Amino acid sequence: MPNFDITRERNFETAARRLVELERFAQRRAEFLDTLDLDALGPVCLCRIFCEDEVIAEQIASGHLCLAHLIDMEDLAMSLAAAA
Repeated sequence: MPNFDITRERNFETAARRLVELERFAQRRAEFLDTLDLDALGPVCLCRIFCEDEVIAEQIASGHLCLAHLIDMEDLAMSLAAAA
């Protein structure tokens, strides 16, 4: 699974682009998994798939929180600059 490193990014535009890429990856992965016969896969493979789904969902949620944080920090920086 690719690493999108959204929460390590401090630039809003780059973080937002990476989040969009991650969401697109998750959508395409879900579409691919829908074509598979999951009953034919072994328990180890199914566990890996579901664990990766959980990691992807957590990364997307963290990415949205990171973007909100970056917006808040940008607003704070502008407020401090205006007050100075």
